[in-house]
Amino acid sequence: MHRVPLETAQIRWYKGVPYSEAFGDVYFSTLDGLQETSAVFLTGNGLPQRWQGKPSFTVAETGFGTGLNFLATLALWCETAPPSARLHFLSVEKFPLLKSDIRQAIGTWRTLNPYLEELLAVYPDPVAGFHRRHLLNGRVSLTLMLGDALASLAQLDAQVDAWFLDGFAPRKNEELWTETMFAEITRLSANEATFSTFTAAGHVKRGLEYAGFRVEKVPGFGGKRDRLQGRLMRRSKRFDANPWFMPVKCRDVSMKHAIVIGAGIAGASAAHALARRGWRVTVIERHARVATEASGNPAGVVMPRLTADMNEYAQFYTSAFAFTVYWLNEFKRRHEGLEWYPTGVLQLLPEERIKRLTELQLPPTVLRPVTAPQAGALCGTEVRSGGVFFPQAGWVVPAKLCQFLLEDEPSIELVLGEEVTRLGRNHAQWQVFSSAGCLGQAPVVVIASGSETPSLAASPFLTVQSVRGQLTYLKTNATRRRLVMPVCYEGYVTPSLDGQLCVGATYDAVELSRDVRSRDHQSNLAALGCNLPNFIEESDDAYRGRVAFRATTPDYWPIVGAIAEEVFYREQYWDLKDGKPARGYLPARYLPGLFITTGHGSRGLVSCPLAAELIADMANVEPLCMPRTLLDHLHPARFLVRQLRRERTG
Repeated sequence: MHRVPLETAQIRWYKGVPYSEAFGDVYFSTLDGLQETSAVFLTGNGLPQRWQGKPSFTVAETGFGTGLNFLATLALWCETAPPSARLHFLSVEKFPLLKSDIRQAIGTWRTLNPYLEELLAVYPDPVAGFHRRHLLNGRVSLTLMLGDALASLAQLDAQVDAWFLDGFAPRKNEELWTETMFAEITRLSANEATFSTFTAAGHVKRGLEYAGFRVEKVPGFGGKRDRLQGRLMRRSKRFDANPWFMPVKCRDVSMKHAIVIGAGIAGASAAHALARRGWRVTVIERHARVATEASGNPAGVVMPRLTADMNEYAQFYTSAFAFTVYWLNEFKRRHEGLEWYPTGVLQLLPEERIKRLTELQLPPTVLRPVTAPQAGALCGTEVRSGGVFFPQAGWVVPAKLCQFLLEDEPSIELVLGEEVTRLGRNHAQWQVFSSAGCLGQAPVVVIASGSETPSLAASPFLTVQSVRGQLTYLKTNATRRRLVMPVCYEGYVTPSLDGQLCVGATYDAVELSRDVRSRDHQSNLAALGCNLPNFIEESDDAYRGRVAFRATTPDYWPIVGAIAEEVFYREQYWDLKDGKPARGYLPARYLPGLFITTGHGSRGLVSCPLAAELIADMANVEPLCMPRTLLDHLHPARFLVRQLRRERTG
């Protein structure tokens, strides 16, 4: 089983400094931790001089700990970097500290308090995986990778300018100071990358030199005679295990203009993510208003998708859920009118599934098992079984969310009532056409038009299917008014809004009719009555509803990323079935500046914000917000690669 929960750090206090019981070492110098950080990691990497004049700069460290290095870097960035520049800070941590311990550890330095409060407001739960957070109104992105350091870095895609080699002393934490770790550091380093560390251990010096760094000894801090710092001089060639899924790289981003096709949650979140990074974005929607398809449902549930073995599918949706909740909460803080209700969500389940999900040992802030009486007390009405409660989950009005996203940034232009029929290429620009002519051009296009996406991309290997879903609307009464949170079962019901509740939803991959059907209402109400027995009345035959179509894929994973150059794939990977070693293949090639986000199915409210973050990372050539194993599952060319692996050669 993939272990999702992490053991938090067990610390005691020594001379006012946190001390790790597991490693028998302090987190920072007992003399002055902030001075140590400044001398060893900031000055040791030539900061802030090295980030002057650069539009972005990437720092990575090998132990987040109390967050002191991050907060000190944040403060220096605020003081010295241009307002338009972006800092990317990447850090790993196997034993995350509790918020209370971080507050106590950093509270000594009052100059860091404003940054400390901003960090603690977005600090993730101790759940393994990549956690992306934005601070200082988007000027700084933090990618906190919780879990084993080597395993996390092996999954990372980034180009690091400066390394803080921290963590506990090599003799106390040997696995952090190995040749394999140094090789990963070299792989992730940009040209002219630097490193600095508090240690001067001989095997660390030799290992970094072997990995390609020029290493020098310099005076240490706080009574230590020596420490190490250096600069990358060479890197050995590394082979990717899946070159056909190698992420897109090295594109000119000087012209920050993008066209996004589609104004549902996928397109709106992609446009917003790009605009927050300084892009001018044109959103083109074929309907007369935004969020007309599935994103136009009156309510949508935001909750994780867990499995008993916590496979990669569940890992993706757990990470996406954590990011989306953070993202919605931050958006709500800036826009009080956003109809996002973090009420918690109750999922009713059989006893065996409750037991297996409880065995995941997720933090109680993420998941709590509940009995039927407890479940009823939480949601406000009688339910027939127990289940699990997600305290951070909630529900949102999708159309209002899309509208807020598109109005939040002045650099987003919305064009309604224009249907894109094809794309063309004019030098370094994509041209977007309707039946009447060219609607515009830009170096980057993001296709987010649901099941229409494959035809626009002219990529038949993008397998997307429309699945019909019908909702049922019920009038509010005294019983139904007591429902305070969504309840999920085989379907779901959301609390009253504007005098009605939303019950959903059918799932039909065959029927394509947009007509509201009586038998689908009966199906929705039958499932509701089986789980919330007090909710059904005889007068419920006078119900209304809505039909929408979800874009889904055969493997139920969304399709997110750069669109592959199909001719290159067929020419270079035609013999995949023969079992040729991966090192024998060239890395993937993509249509320049063409991205896609589709196939989100019924979970788009959870997956689309993180998908948008990923596309913005790729378009800006920034560190990617997800581990490679999950990127491979999302890759737009995955169906083409599977086809090539099946085809006979010769």
